[in-house]
Amino acid sequence: MERVVERSNMQRAYSQVMRNRGAPGIDGLRTQDLKGWLQAHWQSVKTALLDGGYLPQAVRRVDIPKPQGGVRTLGVPTVVDRLIQQALARRGVLTIACAGPPPKTANRRAISAGGGRGTKRATFGVTLWRAQAS
Repeated sequence: MERVVERSNMQRAYSQVMRNRGAPGIDGLRTQDLKGWLQAHWQSVKTALLDGGYLPQAVRRVDIPKPQGGVRTLGVPTVVDRLIQQALARRGVLTIACAGPPPKTANRRAISAGGGRGTKRATFGVTLWRAQAS
């Protein structure tokens, strides 16, 4: 996890999040406000990540109308959670477990877009990866 929170990795992750932009999450923090927020709060987030105590925030649900009718519900993570996901992915440690309870085996798969793979599951995957690596 120390490699994930290295300054150079976080700077690259930050640049990617800023390029991607995206809507604010449940906390209302916009990408253009991220820099100031990090200047005030990064040390506590970093400590929580290193201690294994970081918990991502809830995902904001947004209903998108489908062309054929009906809606598709999207989950929008907070900008800070997107930053952490990007930093983890850049170091190649972002993995998630299959749906259901935590597996008893080392089976895991890389995170990808799609059904039920939100920030909380990604954090669970990192916790699982860290536990298996030790």
